[in-house]
Amino acid sequence: MFVLTVGAVAFGCDMLSMLLLPIESLQTELWEALATAVITSVALSSVGLPLLARIQRRAFDAEKAIDSTDDGYWVLDSLGNFLDVNDAYCRMMGYERARLMTLSIADLESVATQAQIQQQIARIVAKGQERFETRHRHYHGHWVDLEITVTAINAHRLVAFLRDITRRKGSERRIQELAYFDSLTGLPNRHSLRDRIGQALLRSETTRYFGALLFVDLDNFKLINDTSGHAEGDRMLVEMAKRLGRSVREGDTVARMGGDEFVILMESLSHEPDMAGQLAWAIGEQCRLSLDEIFTLGDIEFRASASFGLALFQGAGLSSGELLKRADTAMYQAKATGRNRVVLFEQQMQQALTLRAQMEADLRRALHEQQLQLYYQPQVDARHRVTGAEVLLRWQHPERGLVRPLDFIPIAEESGLILPIGAWVLESACRQLEVWQGHAATRDLQLAVNVSVQQFSHPDFVEDLTALLARHRFSPDLLKLELTESLVIRQLETVIARMHAIRALGVLLSMDDFGTGQASLASLRRIPIHQLKIDQAFVRELSDQPQDVAITAAIITLGETLGLEVIAEGVETEAQRGILESIGCHRYQGYLFSPPVPLAQYQSLVFAAAGLDMEAAGTLEWVGRRDSYSGNTHASQA
Repeated sequence: MFVLTVGAVAFGCDMLSMLLLPIESLQTELWEALATAVITSVALSSVGLPLLARIQRRAFDAEKAIDSTDDGYWVLDSLGNFLDVNDAYCRMMGYERARLMTLSIADLESVATQAQIQQQIARIVAKGQERFETRHRHYHGHWVDLEITVTAINAHRLVAFLRDITRRKGSERRIQELAYFDSLTGLPNRHSLRDRIGQALLRSETTRYFGALLFVDLDNFKLINDTSGHAEGDRMLVEMAKRLGRSVREGDTVARMGGDEFVILMESLSHEPDMAGQLAWAIGEQCRLSLDEIFTLGDIEFRASASFGLALFQGAGLSSGELLKRADTAMYQAKATGRNRVVLFEQQMQQALTLRAQMEADLRRALHEQQLQLYYQPQVDARHRVTGAEVLLRWQHPERGLVRPLDFIPIAEESGLILPIGAWVLESACRQLEVWQGHAATRDLQLAVNVSVQQFSHPDFVEDLTALLARHRFSPDLLKLELTESLVIRQLETVIARMHAIRALGVLLSMDDFGTGQASLASLRRIPIHQLKIDQAFVRELSDQPQDVAITAAIITLGETLGLEVIAEGVETEAQRGILESIGCHRYQGYLFSPPVPLAQYQSLVFAAAGLDMEAAGTLEWVGRRDSYSGNTHASQA
């Protein structure tokens, strides 16, 4: 008997030590079960009542703490039934505790069925813990967004702590709504359309069905705006959107590209190209006839017309950009041949594609003949001090002159030439940062370099970046890599790991064109970026579009909350800068301060802003061996 008593005391002390842990550790232990075990053990010992009283007080304190917290708390059985809940969860859901104790998780879940809940519980029991987001129905019928962490105590009991994230999810949905849908017509905008085209191309690759893209452009919209005013013009665009929506099939996408341009995406037309073309043309003709009817704007009646360009697709052989170009080419052909008609893109319209092929051949030659140049667009702070620059590529073609990046970067990406080009740009930027270390006016300047999806995704990218930093002596935080939002959300886990490896080198990361992709707030918390760059599409309309002000302000607030630097690109007017400053953005880039300029001109701007003599600084350009663009980098080998 004595042995049993000593053993019981030892067991009770062990249990007691667990109960005396901080409340946070109760997430991994079911304190009610432990308290019962301790009380039973202590009852067999000679310590008796004093120790039992301490345990009961500790248990009472723990229960009181759990009930007083703002976070919800459950105890569940293996079927998902509530065994216990705290007051916070009752307040969140509007239920009395007694009523909740008669329910299960399945009674409140927005999506998951009882079978799915059982599968999830089994998975949690096997893993030990799981964290996820879901929605539960409030007693009064609305939905409550929840972030939940569930821990399995054993195969029959689970403990969950949960937090109400309804406001955060609502803000996230609002930002997405503003960014992906046209505020005037409610239709998907150009950013959303590109995503949908990409998905349609992938589905077509699997099903082998033909789809089609129909590009719509009003023939006389400027006349309507000039004669009736923009308000009436907007009314006409809204009515135009409604008519197009009534003319297409269920499941087809009608999107507004901007202005008086609309695009219709049709999928699953036919496995036969002729049949698909006929059906797409018939839908286009129905749209044309609906727009050809009279529009009544106030006291004035208009008979509008539109030109339609149609392009078929099957599979993912074309990019969304190329498909839009084909539909756009056909639309211009419709305008050129009389307007108010539907024209199908055909092989005789290959002139633009032939020009593209010639451009690709010329670009390959440019790599070897050193026709590419770097331009620098200043980035400034609220006091108009130059803090650095974005490095931008230009092509000095021997016959065409200076070729814009918009005209050759897509070709470089589609052909794979973006890899050696991107490697050369990075190498050149690092060289210049090393040179700038020799003068006080330039040693703190940062350079932002755009990194393409192909370049960032290359398996040797981090290794080659490490070698590049070793070859050039400057502080790594002066180099800033700009990544697009669409790149970041692609294969998120892999991208996050690579971004952490880059940050470990000291290099900064900026998310370019923020607000035009699909990065969620949850994913944004996990990526180690230093800066958000507000897309110029929002900045451009700040003076005229209140919704763009709202989106921009939301992005700035989000950046501040996450401790990120925020910069706006495309700032062209003092009015835009003033609005940005008023809503909390104090870093800018755009033509208001300077267009992209060659290196010498950029350095002159820096020295002039600092009140220094440029000539006294001597040479600030790389004077070592000038490597070929096809140097020994992973990009040139790919």
